[in-house]
Amino acid sequence: MNSSTISDINESRLLKRALRLTGKVQAYQWGKIGEASRIATMLRGALPEGRLAEYWLGGHPKGCSDVELPDGASIPLNSLLARYPELLGDRGMGAGLPFILKVLSIDPAVGLSIQAHPDSDWAQRLHFSDPLNYPDASHKPEIGIPLTPVTLLYGFRSVLELRESLAMFPELGVILSPTLLHEIESKTSTSSQEDIRRELYATLLNTPRVAVEEVVRIIIARFAATGHRPVEIEVIDRLRRCYGDGDVGLLAVFVMNLVTVLPGKAIFIGPNIPHAYLEGDLIECMACSDNVVRAGLTPKFKDVETLLEMLDYSVGMPALIEPQELDDGFFLIPADVREFQISLLPYGSGVTTIESGKDVAILLCLGAHATIGMIDGKEEIDLIDGGAILLPPRSGRYEIKRTNAAIYRVVAEEHGSHF
Repeated sequence: MNSSTISDINESRLLKRALRLTGKVQAYQWGKIGEASRIATMLRGALPEGRLAEYWLGGHPKGCSDVELPDGASIPLNSLLARYPELLGDRGMGAGLPFILKVLSIDPAVGLSIQAHPDSDWAQRLHFSDPLNYPDASHKPEIGIPLTPVTLLYGFRSVLELRESLAMFPELGVILSPTLLHEIESKTSTSSQEDIRRELYATLLNTPRVAVEEVVRIIIARFAATGHRPVEIEVIDRLRRCYGDGDVGLLAVFVMNLVTVLPGKAIFIGPNIPHAYLEGDLIECMACSDNVVRAGLTPKFKDVETLLEMLDYSVGMPALIEPQELDDGFFLIPADVREFQISLLPYGSGVTTIESGKDVAILLCLGAHATIGMIDGKEEIDLIDGGAILLPPRSGRYEIKRTNAAIYRVVAEEHGSHF
């Protein structure tokens, strides 16, 4: 839709009412297929072929959402914001929507890559030196909210836990230097925990493929003979069927924390933290970036050298986030993020009143049905599973009526100032 058509629309209606929003599907190879994916019920009409990995709501060029205008036509969100920067509220001219809201559905037979997201300094350097693989100069802090139990690798085990891991999987010792083995096994080592983690992770990720294959096959065969299968073996045996025995990402399972996050909690993943979602369905919200530094469990571009240099080796187990109830019935997921804040109205039925704030927001409905409309009742938007709206700033008070549904709300403002 061109700008001349937009100009024919009553601007007061456009800037002072909720607008229906349609997201974009990303068919990454780790997504679930067809109706097995949580995303399947969110889509109208015939399902697209291939895997349904992510559903994006936002303005990132890789998956810009479409906005339905009052006359029924649609326009890319970025085009609308460029034409009407007032929709961005206090962020003003020249700023795009600073976040992406996603739904992820992860095939446990594939999982995501071993990865980390660069901080702002690293993002700028990587984008300048390699814009093909690092397409923007933004950092990418993110919050994950499980819809089902979500399992991921996160951060590093303590030296004590690494010592226990080597005792359970002594085959790893053949690819470690005697000095590093001594540092891990000695209770009187003078090396810092961060230095030991750094050297161990670098050794594992730089191990030649043939050596990785040998270690993985020996470990798998030993536990197959005993009939005892620790959780690490369950994960590795599953992933090696997809990536082969020689993928160095398999070795990360022995040194990173294996974490399961249940619905009702949330997890924050900050810059330079190694992680990999392995299975589950979740809501994810992040700064508007697609920068990922990968090192294993993926056919995509890997940058092991950069990952090892930028990682935060002080990070251990994640601190899970407890949602905090707000005055309007939503529950805030508090995190130190400057681009957005996310809150949710838990699954159920009822009526809730909210007031638009000073910045633009996106609301996503997951579940049976919801409506959102101005308090005067003149206009309502029906939302079924996967339905979303763009809520303009300072556009008034709205009433949300939901039936067996949850509402996820993301506001383009910093934590600490909410509705």
